[in-house]
Amino acid sequence: MKQKTIGRNPLEEYLSSNKELKEETSVEQPQILPSPSALKQRVTLYISADVIDRVKNAVYWEPGLTLAAFAEEALAKALNELEAERGKPFSQRKEHKLRGGRPLS
Repeated sequence: MKQKTIGRNPLEEYLSSNKELKEETSVEQPQILPSPSALKQRVTLYISADVIDRVKNAVYWEPGLTLAAFAEEALAKALNELEAERGKPFSQRKEHKLRGGRPLS
């Protein structure tokens, strides 16, 4: 009689046996809590379409790079350059909210 394959997934069997092996050989790792600087916040920005297209192309062609990581790295680099030009970091802002909307021309 022919063996039924519907309802049976060979990959699932392999993964479950692999999981059991990992559980037997794994060592308990201490839980590492993220530092306050590692906490993320969502920011909405309006950036020109040509820059966005170039960024998306770069992220697409760089394995492992995400749009968020690219943006965070670029902003940190630009901020470091501004602070270096000033000779010191920017002071903490007095109001926690920034004005939103389009810049006044």
